[in-house]
Amino acid sequence: MIKEIIKTKRKKKKLLDFANNVGVIRSVFRYGISRYGSISDDVIRDGYGSLETVEMENKLRDIMFEGFSFGEFNGKSKKRIADVDHLLAHILAKRDYFITSDKRHFINNREMLKAEFGVEILTPEDFVKMYDNV
Repeated sequence: MIKEIIKTKRKKKKLLDFANNVGVIRSVFRYGISRYGSISDDVIRDGYGSLETVEMENKLRDIMFEGFSFGEFNGKSKKRIADVDHLLAHILAKRDYFITSDKRHFINNREMLKAEFGVEILTPEDFVKMYDNV
């Protein structure tokens, strides 16, 4: 029993060290959501978008939220915009994996998202299994 606890603690520390080394990813600046400026210099600020990022955002919205109207800015649309922005940031940063528990919008669409953007979307469990085998 004690050996299993020690093994679990080592595994958790290994994963936390890995996550801390990955660092923060910049996203696209979004008026009304992003913050302009910062108190400390160690905060990575969001950057301005381009026509390319707008096109990517629209494709992500179509895949992840087919049929949803983003016309009204409310709690539901704000959360969905944040989901798109998080994934877009990972794609722009050319990260290998996007890890999420959101089955409805990410996991269920991961094959289309991978085909369109080359992003590998994993559940935390998938990632731990994969990382354990390295």
